[in-house]
Amino acid sequence: MNSSSVMLIVAFLAAVSSSCHGTSVQGRELQGSMGSMGSMSKYYTVKVDALYYTPLKGKFVNLLPPVKTSSSGAAAVIVFNSSYALGSFNFSNIDGVYMAHIHNGSKTTNGFPIVWGLNSSCAGTLACAGLWQPFSVPAKSHYSSSYSFSPSLPIPGSNLTIGHQLSMGLAYFNVHTIAYQGGQIRGQFAPLLKKKTISSCFTTTLASGTTQACYLCGAGKGGPGKDMCYLCGSNMMPVTHAEATKIFDGVAVAKASGLF
Repeated sequence: MNSSSVMLIVAFLAAVSSSCHGTSVQGRELQGSMGSMGSMSKYYTVKVDALYYTPLKGKFVNLLPPVKTSSSGAAAVIVFNSSYALGSFNFSNIDGVYMAHIHNGSKTTNGFPIVWGLNSSCAGTLACAGLWQPFSVPAKSHYSSSYSFSPSLPIPGSNLTIGHQLSMGLAYFNVHTIAYQGGQIRGQFAPLLKKKTISSCFTTTLASGTTQACYLCGAGKGGPGKDMCYLCGSNMMPVTHAEATKIFDGVAVAKASGLF
């Protein structure tokens, strides 16, 4: 994720004077465990199982000749409670995107698409082929989206899951376009660096009236720490215990995003 996006979320979180209360997650229940970050407000602090991140670039696409493009982006995955995963991605200056997936495979292989970042209800089928209208992102604009999935999704022909592949560095994110149907930008997921933060916002519906939720994860500037995330309503409103649980409930996020 680019630094401007991270700083925007950091600035947003800093502006919340008394909005969010610190808690930790055990199982799927939020247990009271107050925590704060220096002079900043208290937030819901969520312990997660793993954080993965990758930049997305044309040079990472496993094609010959290599893809030369000014398009770029980033992708991240949060795994929590061993049962849910929340993915996000962003890109800029790209035309004709029609699919974006998490695939299994190393840097030098082309694997199966396992998780659909767009049209996730199409996973494992061709039901949506040709139905998703390709779109363009102007050079100076920025597109981002989020999705949810189960880390236990199986890898075809093996006893492994996508969760296993992520933990072994054998999963990548690929953005397919009309011009580069094998992928225009791609990146190999790896554990989030200790000095880096990731952030994203996604549409949901909360009782407090907020229609979006945001997370900020990692140990970089403004972050809560390694394998930790803050979450809050993007309109600077506090979230309740139930709402905080809902934000990181993969099924709820998927339903709220209209994916099924």
